[in-house]
Amino acid sequence: MQAIPFSMFSKIRLEPMIAYQGVVEAWLSDMEARNPFFTFWSLEHGEVTLSWVGGSRRIRSGECVLIPCGLRRRHAFSSGAKIVSLSFWAGWENGRQVLGLGAPLVGGRERATSLTRKVRLATESLPPHHDGLGNALLGPAAWMKFSANVYSAVAEILHWAHQRGAVWNLPQTGDVRLDKILDELSLRVSAGPLPFERWSAETGLSRVQLDRLARQHLGETLKARRDARLLQEILGSLSLGRESLKEIAARLDFFDPPHFTRWVRAHTGRNPKALRGSWL
Repeated sequence: MQAIPFSMFSKIRLEPMIAYQGVVEAWLSDMEARNPFFTFWSLEHGEVTLSWVGGSRRIRSGECVLIPCGLRRRHAFSSGAKIVSLSFWAGWENGRQVLGLGAPLVGGRERATSLTRKVRLATESLPPHHDGLGNALLGPAAWMKFSANVYSAVAEILHWAHQRGAVWNLPQTGDVRLDKILDELSLRVSAGPLPFERWSAETGLSRVQLDRLARQHLGETLKARRDARLLQEILGSLSLGRESLKEIAARLDFFDPPHFTRWVRAHTGRNPKALRGSWL
């Protein structure tokens, strides 16, 4: 796993979405959501149960959680639960999110204290009368102070997530040959055989050399990178519930539904039907 260079972090497009602290409003306490941005919560009082395709987790007072972009989940807060929250988009100019995260990350009390302190500074930078970030009108000076605090908080959140195993989606590796292949993998998610013969003809590198290059820049082989991307696509499709298992298998180029089922079970320990049922 590769640590993100500081020079790359300075190129991140960061957009704060919602900053909030206080008691969770009743209308928000039990609902389904699928947000196109990261959401960080620190529980100061009470607890919240998160459920998503493939798992569920109860977060208790003193703990924190980072919810990935686009994850369909259901959350249920206990009555009177109090949180410190920051939602944000962090990605590159090409639209790729900066962090490869397939499920919520939960932190214990010791780590939550430091993260919460940073996030609290951002929320306290907002004026006294605001409704989250969306309806807060900030002057230039106030906006600069808020933005600086958000940047600091997000930097620490992303560093913590990386330490917990989340993978950086780097905008480019600097190797034109590898970047072209990675762009292809991100645009076309498929379970079919990887076109190493064509890639070798285009780059002049053998499969062994291409995987050596991938390990150098990504810390994993091209097949491992493809499989991780494929699994994220499958879990997202299962959570949406719009396609049948047969339709998902066909769209992602599995040989047949049994092949799809075996692949999912090998990577998750559960079959697709059970994963979809765990959400319901």
